Amino acid sequence: MLPRRGSGIAVSELHRKLEESGYVVDVRTVQRDLVHLSCCFPLDCNDRSAPYGWRWRTDADFNIPGMSVSSAMTMKMVEAYLQPLLPASVRQVLEPQIKHATNVLAQIEGDNVAARWSDKVRVVHPAMTTMAPEVDDEVLEKIQDAVMHERQVDVDYQRLGQERISSLRLHPLALVQRGPVLYLVACAFDYEDVRIYALHRCRKAEVLDEKLRRPAGFSVDAFIAAGKMHFGSAEDIELRLWVDAELAAILRESPMAVDMQMNAAAAGYEVSAHLPLTWQLKWWLLSQGPSLCVLAPASLRAEIAADLRASLARYAEEALSGA
Repeated sequence: MLPRRGSGIAVSELHRKLEESGYVVDVRTVQRDLVHLSCCFPLDCNDRSAPYGWRWRTDADFNIPGMSVSSAMTMKMVEAYLQPLLPASVRQVLEPQIKHATNVLAQIEGDNVAARWSDKVRVVHPAMTTMAPEVDDEVLEKIQDAVMHERQVDVDYQRLGQERISSLRLHPLALVQRGPVLYLVACAFDYEDVRIYALHRCRKAEVLDEKLRRPAGFSVDAFIAAGKMHFGSAEDIELRLWVDAELAAILRESPMAVDMQMNAAAAGYEVSAHLPLTWQLKWWLLSQGPSLCVLAPASLRAEIAADLRASLARYAEEALSGA
């Protein structure tokens, strides 16, 4: 429960969290235990002003006794996979374990060929990757705390493309990593609808004592399965496409949905599948260029065609201006 950054956690707050977790002790016992633990572990007490706050030292190295070679290799693969996805403030939590894994492999590299596994395996992301936006360390810790202990949180939030900062009271339900961006899934104020908020747009956060209000039947897995993390209305549609032979070969190996059907058609194949109608789906359809054509639904076909015409017109304008 001790934070790794910031001014630390007060003994009274730590005592409250322990009681909520089922550990019934008095405040004085918590104070004594912290003093004793600081003799064995890299703990700091911020005694510049009351209430004093306890935290881990920023350079604390959490050795994991007896880490196996396979565990060390797994940790190095985790590092390779997460590096382009997570903001630095999130990666810092894993740094001590990754450092220890690196040391374990380095010590046995000459004697054990398995230690060189990390030199033989790489992670490549299929889509164009962008750099993870920075998340404020203090904001991250407070929102993680609010999610874990199911508390309401007040945030100052700056929406995409807007200079104005809005003050929101959120009921945090879950954290979801989507590519390089970490999102908070939450309800705002007394509204029932569940929305997502990018953590890097949160300028300030304060955890409240009030318990959050969870919508009846909410499930983060159902929320994701409904396509809500891919933006848009998430309306379920029966998508029908014409695709060329090359794209058809890719879709046979990696189907769009469990009910996807594919049949031969003129100069290609007709594909059908039930999918949520999201921005992510539209981006994918547009990214395939002449390799596919939307057949149905008619409204989506018209929207994609209009976007392609607008794109072609933009290229024509640039060509003319360049001339």
